[in-house]
Amino acid sequence: MRGRPCGRLKQRTYSCFRVSPLALAIRWKDAGIATLVRVERIRQKLHGSQLTTETSYFLSNTQPTNQQEANDLFDAIRHHWRVEVIHYQRDVTLGEDALQTSSQSVNRLMSSLRTLTINLLRRSKPKNMAAQIDNFADRFHTLIQFMTKEMIL
Repeated sequence: MRGRPCGRLKQRTYSCFRVSPLALAIRWKDAGIATLVRVERIRQKLHGSQLTTETSYFLSNTQPTNQQEANDLFDAIRHHWRVEVIHYQRDVTLGEDALQTSSQSVNRLMSSLRTLTINLLRRSKPKNMAAQIDNFADRFHTLIQFMTKEMIL
């Protein structure tokens, strides 16, 4: 299992399966589905021995013809979930969906500020990003110390 700084060990196993167009329901015939990808994740917390297993399935319209193409498909799945995590943090932690403006320039500015905030918060490696934001809000001197340490101020 691979070690991660988040307090758990993870192992991922990927498998590709060719999808026969004959196996698809009529409504999916023209979708171009060619490959089923199975991702199995095994996790173990560092402070406990319980293993958890999760299996996810993905469909693709590409058909890998060699191991490198399969690896590229697996990397695309991993990259997709990294992007989803960022969007989740932006919305849940920073309340992105709650701010509605009709100005495109304000939307771009706020989006850039949220990205900057998330990237800065990651430097402090918090276990809980929302709790870290609350900590900075409640203890302004802690925010100033952090920003000074990170050479922002």
